[in-house]
Amino acid sequence: MDQLETAAAVWAMADYRRVAERLMPAAERLAATLGVGRGRQAIDVAAGTGNVAVCLQEQGWSVYATDVSARMVELGRARTGSAAVPAKRTMPEVANTAPPVQSTAAPG
Repeated sequence: MDQLETAAAVWAMADYRRVAERLMPAAERLAATLGVGRGRQAIDVAAGTGNVAVCLQEQGWSVYATDVSARMVELGRARTGSAAVPAKRTMPEVANTAPPVQSTAAPG
C-alpha cells in the first residue's frame, strides 16, 4: 500500500461528519469572504464531506471538489443529494483527468 492508499484508508475509517459540522462556520466565512461567484470556478482539494464546496455553490460558484478518500467522496455526494452539485472524484482520478490549473501571483 502506497502513501496515498494509506491516507485514503485512514480517512475512510473515521466518521468525519462531526468534524465537518464543527468546521462548517469556517467554510461559511470563507464563502462569505470570497463573495458571489457567478462565472467563477473553484477547486476544493481535500473536500471531505464538502463543506466548502457546498458553501461556495450557494454563492453561485462552479466547484470541482476532490478528496483522496473514496469514502469522503461518498459522504459528500450523500450529503448534497442534488444533481446540481458536480460529481466529486477521488484524487487519483483527478490526477489523470483534470485539466492543468493556472495560477496567478497574489497582489502585493
